[in-house]
Amino acid sequence: MSVTLSSGLGHLMNSLHRARSRAEVAERNLRASEAWLRVTLRSIGDGVIATDEAGRVAFMNLSAEKLTGWTSAEAIGRPLGEVFHLVRRDDHARIEDPVALVLQKGREGLASHTLLVARDGANYCVVNSGAPIRDDAGQIRGVVLVFQDETEQAKAEEALRRLNAELERRVAERTRALEEANAELEAFAYTIAHDLRAPVRNMHSLADALVEDYTDELPAEAREYTQRIVSAAVRMDDLIQDLLAYARLSREAIRLEPLDLDAVLTDVLGQMRPELDERRADVSVAWPLGRVIAHRTTLGQVVTNLLGNAIKFVRAGEPPVVHISAEDRGDHVRLRVDDHGIGVEPEHKERIFRVFERLHGQEVYPGTGIGLAIVRKGLERMGGSCGVEPNPGGGSRFWIELLKREGV
Repeated sequence: MSVTLSSGLGHLMNSLHRARSRAEVAERNLRASEAWLRVTLRSIGDGVIATDEAGRVAFMNLSAEKLTGWTSAEAIGRPLGEVFHLVRRDDHARIEDPVALVLQKGREGLASHTLLVARDGANYCVVNSGAPIRDDAGQIRGVVLVFQDETEQAKAEEALRRLNAELERRVAERTRALEEANAELEAFAYTIAHDLRAPVRNMHSLADALVEDYTDELPAEAREYTQRIVSAAVRMDDLIQDLLAYARLSREAIRLEPLDLDAVLTDVLGQMRPELDERRADVSVAWPLGRVIAHRTTLGQVVTNLLGNAIKFVRAGEPPVVHISAEDRGDHVRLRVDDHGIGVEPEHKERIFRVFERLHGQEVYPGTGIGLAIVRKGLERMGGSCGVEPNPGGGSRFWIELLKREGV
């Protein structure tokens, strides 16, 4: 029996020894892991502070020491609020203890952008967050805070905000100056053009009277000169009228309203009928054209200019052929004026919409070089767009696009 007892005691002692050895190994591993964790936490770039459940500092890494100005030896055991002093960035008001918030809520605190006031009074822009430390039973035993210095980033963002504000201010000032200059220029052009019409009309009238009253007394060369004066006066008056129309588009307030394109085009065709008949123009229309949001007078001028352009730029001896149609483009309606004239080279499709831009001599295709500029200005005032592209059947396709009337 004694042999059996001693044998049992031997087994028990061996088991205890093995258990003690395993416990010692586990404890050494735990201490090694804790040491490794502390080394890691002390070395990372973010600031890390851990507290106990009473909110006293229990751990602080090197980054936290650098930002707060406290050493670990000085900080450990102190209330977190003495070491980790946070204020709002906008008004520097004190922020509630983040540890207290985490302990009260029992969950992670949301990241916030604050100012950290260091021990020496220096301010650092930081983004910080907190999380509870729980034991195996789930009880909160402390809080860990992680914060990152973003002072340089905040300075860069503030500098960028100031730069943007300064740029916006300068752009606003230059925009106002440009608007004032444009307004003065438009007023000047309108006044000059208006005042020029009277002497031009007088020149025209006197030249006509001279031809009418003294035709028999004037030599052939003098009559030719007189006719040139009349022709020049007519061209000058046309130019002045187009300038006035262009300036008027820039100056006058316009009211947009729903318009029937069929009605607008019908009016234009009626007004242009004598010119269309004189040129033997063949104008066809794919009715109906739809309804748009526009200004009646401006839209009428735009369509008149486009149709006049289409019947003018044709080859010598060929009657103009024009087809007008519309295309539904979702929120917009595109009105197309197709001609079979001389066409527009791709490199000139923007140039022709500028003031005084002419591709042909006055003696070949007379005009002022303002008609298409009026088209573009009118579309801009009505919130639309315009352009030109090759006509699949030869010639050009000029188009304008306007917002479609709702419900149509």
